[in-house]
Amino acid sequence: MENLLDKLAGLSHWQIDLLTAGILIESAILPVVPEEAILLTLGTLILQGRVGPFEAFAFYQVGAVTADLILLGFGRLASHGMNRHPFLAKLIAHPTTILAQSLIRRHAKALIFFTRFIPTVRSPVYIAAGASHVSYRSFALTDWAASCFHIPLLMGVGYYVARVSGSPEGTLRSLAWVFASLLGGGVTITLILKRRARDRSKTAKTDH
Repeated sequence: MENLLDKLAGLSHWQIDLLTAGILIESAILPVVPEEAILLTLGTLILQGRVGPFEAFAFYQVGAVTADLILLGFGRLASHGMNRHPFLAKLIAHPTTILAQSLIRRHAKALIFFTRFIPTVRSPVYIAAGASHVSYRSFALTDWAASCFHIPLLMGVGYYVARVSGSPEGTLRSLAWVFASLLGGGVTITLILKRRARDRSKTAKTDH
């Protein structure tokens, strides 16, 4: 998170906006910076007056929804017989993706909406949505609606933490703890889903 703040130091507000959107879109192919780290950092920059809250929200939302649609597209490609490609094969074979496909058929919108709030689970679920042929329009609207809550929530957390911290060092430590908690929760959920997926696979093999 400190490295991200360093990279944004000295940039104009428009450069910060464009860089944010660019990092998010790039993360659909090569994840570099977790979304939670970006949102918490933006909250800090809003407090510092480095970027406006509404423009930060707008650019982040465009980048995030675009990246999520790319993941949906990967799932679509894999479902159309292109899963032999090593990159797509790895994505579609993720245990969470496999488990999510069975859940999406019954609870597509709810799963897509709430997954936006869970780091490390988002990508497999969005790929599974594509493989399950969820329409681009339905996905984009649901993802957009979820982001209207997710983005201001974490920006607000970053803003609040920076405001109550007594120093830049204290802000970084507090933000690091918040980020670690969010990431830890996401990893825990991912591990639970992976275990459920393996158990289902074993049960299915036993039945056959």
